[in-house]
Amino acid sequence: MEIEKSNNGQQNIVVLNNERSYLKSISLGIKFAMDHFGDLTKCMWPFFLLTILLPFPGILFFKGQRDALLRRWIKLGYLPSVGPKALLSELFPRVVRAFFSFLIILVCCIACYFALILPTMYGKNTWYGLMAFGVLALIFIPFDFCIWRLSWSDNSILKCLGSYLDGVRHYGKLFSFLLLNTILYTFVSLIAVLPLFAASLTQMEVFNARAMGELALLPASFYVMLVLAYIVFMVIMLFCDLFYSFSACLCWGSIEEVPTNSEVETSGVDRIVG
Repeated sequence: MEIEKSNNGQQNIVVLNNERSYLKSISLGIKFAMDHFGDLTKCMWPFFLLTILLPFPGILFFKGQRDALLRRWIKLGYLPSVGPKALLSELFPRVVRAFFSFLIILVCCIACYFALILPTMYGKNTWYGLMAFGVLALIFIPFDFCIWRLSWSDNSILKCLGSYLDGVRHYGKLFSFLLLNTILYTFVSLIAVLPLFAASLTQMEVFNARAMGELALLPASFYVMLVLAYIVFMVIMLFCDLFYSFSACLCWGSIEEVPTNSEVETSGVDRIVG
């Protein structure tokens, strides 16, 4: 990564449209998100709270605000330090697009689920289900490119939904990018869910004991810990989504020309060329 030093170093200018590998997209995206952790929290905190209290449709508003912020980053070349109200004009159009992205993911998940269980239901070997699941998962990978365009481009929703073949043309890079991110964030998720899983398991054991007629009680502090474990898990998962989105933006910019503001002033700032 080439860095040009500046006098005041107030902002980092990221060149989105630049040839880079999927590994560099991931590492640079995570680094940039970590460097701007405070700005992200300042802009996103109401939507963290909404999603924790009401996961659906809270997650759609979270993604809508996230995409509005990233679009501002794409166009300006740097991440502005703004509060949640600054992006309200862009929020609801992005929420609608987030809903269509959610539908794509839902349809793919349902198809993979039935591909996994149907062979077993009809008496076939479990391996048939696993193979069908794997084949469908590989076929659905280019839909992620459709989701990227839905999230951050100015193209119409129908045009974005029809971007599957464009994703196929870059299948190798998409596959590598998604595979590495899946491994990375699955590992983080497993660590984040451990306290919540342990608390839920304890609660289930107590319920089973009560069903068998035993006197089993949990202290009030246990339920406080259960809520705290849930909040910690949700916050970690939402920040993982933000980190992934920065990497995905950079990967998208390395695949196709993304419209940006060509008049961004780059003098007197740190310019990061990824």
